[in-house]
Amino acid sequence: MKRVYSQFFPLISLLLLFSLHSFGQAWSGILAPSRAIDWSQAGLPPVFPDGETTPNPWTPPVRTQCVTSACNTVSGGNVTVSTLAAALNSAPSGTYVLIPPGTFALGGNLMITANNNVTLRGSGAQATQLTGGSITLGAAGWGGASPLTASPAKGATTITVASPPSAGRLISLEQCDDGFSSTDANFTHYGGNGWVNTCNGAYSDPLGPWVCGYTTVCDFNGGGNPNPHFQEHVLWIPAGGVKGNTVTLSTPLANSNWSTARSAAITWLSASAVIGVGIEDLTLVNNNTSFSGTYACWVKGVRLISTSASVLMYFHFDAHSLVANSYIANTTAGINYLVEWGYDGGEQGQSDHLFINNIIEGGFAAGEGDQIDHVYAYNYNPTAGNPSWVSNGPFQHHAGTSFLLSEGNQEAKLLEDNTWATHNFNTFFRNYLNCTDPTYPGLGNAPAIGIQGWSRFENAIGNALGGGNCSSAYVAQYGIFDLNSTGYDKTGLTEASTMRWGNYAACSDGNTHCNKSNFDSTEVPSNLSSFGANSTPYQNPVPASQSLPASFFMNNVTAQPSGGTGLSWWKTCTSWTTFPTACASFGTPPFPPIGPDVTGGPFLSGHAYNIPAALAWANLPLDSNYSTSWGHLRQFDERVYQNDASSLAQTTNPPDPPSGLTVTVE
Repeated sequence: MKRVYSQFFPLISLLLLFSLHSFGQAWSGILAPSRAIDWSQAGLPPVFPDGETTPNPWTPPVRTQCVTSACNTVSGGNVTVSTLAAALNSAPSGTYVLIPPGTFALGGNLMITANNNVTLRGSGAQATQLTGGSITLGAAGWGGASPLTASPAKGATTITVASPPSAGRLISLEQCDDGFSSTDANFTHYGGNGWVNTCNGAYSDPLGPWVCGYTTVCDFNGGGNPNPHFQEHVLWIPAGGVKGNTVTLSTPLANSNWSTARSAAITWLSASAVIGVGIEDLTLVNNNTSFSGTYACWVKGVRLISTSASVLMYFHFDAHSLVANSYIANTTAGINYLVEWGYDGGEQGQSDHLFINNIIEGGFAAGEGDQIDHVYAYNYNPTAGNPSWVSNGPFQHHAGTSFLLSEGNQEAKLLEDNTWATHNFNTFFRNYLNCTDPTYPGLGNAPAIGIQGWSRFENAIGNALGGGNCSSAYVAQYGIFDLNSTGYDKTGLTEASTMRWGNYAACSDGNTHCNKSNFDSTEVPSNLSSFGANSTPYQNPVPASQSLPASFFMNNVTAQPSGGTGLSWWKTCTSWTTFPTACASFGTPPFPPIGPDVTGGPFLSGHAYNIPAALAWANLPLDSNYSTSWGHLRQFDERVYQNDASSLAQTTNPPDPPSGLTVTVE
């Protein structure tokens, strides 16, 4: 199914000739184009390299069951690393390997390295359980690199390189940090014990977007890094995408500061990528699952549990991946990194990832660097309430993050920290953030939104903030907003370049912005001329209207106060007759569920409802097999979420049809 309407009038063939960019973005008129991108492209692509199609970025393609001899061995109940590997190797493209009900000890590493366009599917997260071991998608090593010979612009879909690779593969566009350059393209190559050569130079603040990390010049923790290049964009070259020295990309470039003066280059792996592999409908216990050298791969309807405070999912050298409708949890208290985007050392770029409608309990997701175009949306992180610290809410920790969108999440906080690096152009839209957990053990309570030093040109739009354990202050280290509260960025650009518009803030320090929705022109960075020519391109005009769209990335899912969004995961079971097969009653939050224009909700003077993931968590049965200091983890099945199709609401993301057209029929 393609992302088009079957109900359109006969002009459909004409309308499909118009690109999405022809009609503007949902954020148009609110954010300046220099501060935002087309986030609707995050997640699974509409067409896979093998021709499979997806109805939207969070719904994988439809596949049929594999019935080869090796697949039948697995579906018959013989489930080991070797039988699973044999089944995946035998599975035709566009099929799934079915694992029957039961608990199976994986006991080793299942390597999926050349098994494109197949799905590993359980019989339900409560029915099928794999314990121990790990699952690795992709294992290719470094294959080569080539310098760019011309500097591309933001929005470009082609680049020019000296010696391009073959088409039909992943590449990583990389660049030395501001103030640095390299003698050749090998600065992109991590050889296992260190970088092959280095970017050389010295950091200095450009008073604009700044790519910098692992030094006290731009982070409070400092520490040396042998090769400072923290700007990456992992991209797919489609078939036929290399002609001479010109490489065509499937996704437009987001950053406007690509420059051959900073030694920009592409690098690629020794194999094209692992493409179109999914993991669905099972439970993984103490199973480390990693995506490394992958394109259009996903995890959906999966319960991932750690009983040892280990990371459950890694993503690096990865593009257009998806994690949806899943439950990710840890039984131990402490500093629990459950999901990591990127990792320290090696190739760590990760682009156009969609993390949507997930529950994360007893830990958090962390950005470990070099992420771009990422959408983190409608996720719920319940407060653990235990005496040992468990952070609830993701944070960006390492260098190289830009154009990340956090939308519709219900969590304690969202944080751009200044421990290791700079961040640029990230956006927080319609989140309910209740300040229920400290930023770090012993450091007090967390802010709702932390935009700490050297995080620049950030946007906080239409959020509902406070009501938990924030301090009473509107702007403070542990208040509603932390805007460079410790003063590490001494230029003032972090604070001056942050845009705030339409946020409801629950606070009581006497600030005029407390306990109301704020559309204040003084909180819009409409004039940054005092910071010079590197900042003025990112000024944001004061919006002409106080109206906000329902979403910044689901372009055609419009406001639905009483349900009927058409979203396949919006209607949520709130009472079970028999778990997980029979639901007695459902809840459908309004869409959008959070914001200054939302009324009647149970939180923050009516401006916030529980999102579907929060409704699901509150009503899932407890699992006595996994106890914690704060209770028990939940049983889980993706059937907790149902299609909210109570109206003719749009379910896909095609462009709005143009107006004012005339057609002559002969």
